[in-house]
Amino acid sequence: MAHDSTHNQPPRQSYPAWLAQVAPQLQGLKVGGHLVYRDVTVSTNDDVRGLAEAGAPDGLVVLADCQTHGRGRLGRRWVSPAGGSLLLSALLRYSAPVETASHFTMIAGLALLDAIATINGLRGDLKWPNDVLISGRKVAGILAETQAAGSRLRYVVVGIGLNVDVDFANDPDLAQVASSLSQEAGRPIERGPLLVALVRSLSRRYAALVAGASPFDEWAARLTTVGQEIEAEVGDCLIRGVADSVTPEGALRVRMEDGSRRELLAGDVRLRGRAG
Repeated sequence: MAHDSTHNQPPRQSYPAWLAQVAPQLQGLKVGGHLVYRDVTVSTNDDVRGLAEAGAPDGLVVLADCQTHGRGRLGRRWVSPAGGSLLLSALLRYSAPVETASHFTMIAGLALLDAIATINGLRGDLKWPNDVLISGRKVAGILAETQAAGSRLRYVVVGIGLNVDVDFANDPDLAQVASSLSQEAGRPIERGPLLVALVRSLSRRYAALVAGASPFDEWAARLTTVGQEIEAEVGDCLIRGVADSVTPEGALRVRMEDGSRRELLAGDVRLRGRAG
């Protein structure tokens, strides 16, 4: 049965004022041209996965003001006060080889750096595998979830949580490791222009990926993790060493304290001497 994408596109008046102002600028974009808004949802990644299975189009974005059960990597909860963050997930239907799945996280990270620089003039860094840092503190996280058929991806859901106007000052533990764009810029940041900058960059980078361009070199150059002493939790094991380099598939090469080498495909990595 053919899918009617207008069924998933809410009427213009259903957008809050900040989104209604910028929604026309999203029309025709490869990512975000089809936009679904939720005031409150359980998880935008879950929403997109459900819409994907119902036939939603490539580039569909679900954006929410609040997630009740947003999650980060390794099943962790993503804390996001209502109205203070950009919380969105994009459906990318590119049938890439499964071993290149990390490229979707790469283009999302680079698009976040683009948007932050465009709106704030701030320089962000990437922390392996999927965090965005400013001045060593996390301002954004990415969660890419794949659906595959054999050796090819059917689609990827790329979830993004970006702290825009969140104040962590009242939570000393989080304040050590997390920040927001308004805190870093020292002024309020509007979500509308930030959203436009983000999906424009993601659209451009996704189009380049589909055309065969690899984001690896640019992504690797922006990784603050490489060259640092790290601790990594991999399952129940804690390993220590120096992050030596990354592979084109997105794995982190670690030179262990005993001189051996190990490749990490996933894990909770902390930079030694830092809290986060």
